[in-house]
Amino acid sequence: MSEERPFDLRGLDIDAPDVAKASIRRFRRRVLVLVAWVIVFALSGAAIAADAVHKHNENAVALIATASSLNTALGNYRVGRIDVGLLKVVALPGGQIGMKFVLHSDTPLGTCCNIYPHDANFSSSVTSEPGSRFAEVLLENPRSVVSPLDTIDMLLTSGDPGAGERLGRFTVDLRALGVHLAGG
Repeated sequence: MSEERPFDLRGLDIDAPDVAKASIRRFRRRVLVLVAWVIVFALSGAAIAADAVHKHNENAVALIATASSLNTALGNYRVGRIDVGLLKVVALPGGQIGMKFVLHSDTPLGTCCNIYPHDANFSSSVTSEPGSRFAEVLLENPRSVVSPLDTIDMLLTSGDPGAGERLGRFTVDLRALGVHLAGG
């Protein structure tokens, strides 16, 4: 072992070398650039997610399918040869209400069915297989179609109400279904 004492660098009065200063500046610049990119990607992701949620919330069919029901009971109606079931009543944005109906017949429904009234900007969404005896109808209406007695007079047609065959009328009683529309 050597008897020499280690050299004490703290005693030297020397400024940090220029190389170290340049390295620290490059490191800081890279960190700032990285942080800026992370912020840009996070904001872009948030904007994309917000747009997707907004588009989903504008899609009445998706909202009717996924929103929770306002009704506590199901509606069952017989219109001619067709059984009509009201499964769901939902609140939609913009003072609209959505309804989900299912239809059944002992004979194939063919090009049947449309249910009126429905918002002119939203053609009722009818889902049925060719030759099927079952169909699903989703529709959107302004709350203004609801009468002061909380009823809606509906018309079932085989197509457009002006051109299609009128199959019959039925009345949806929202109060009987447990639906309470504030300001209905």
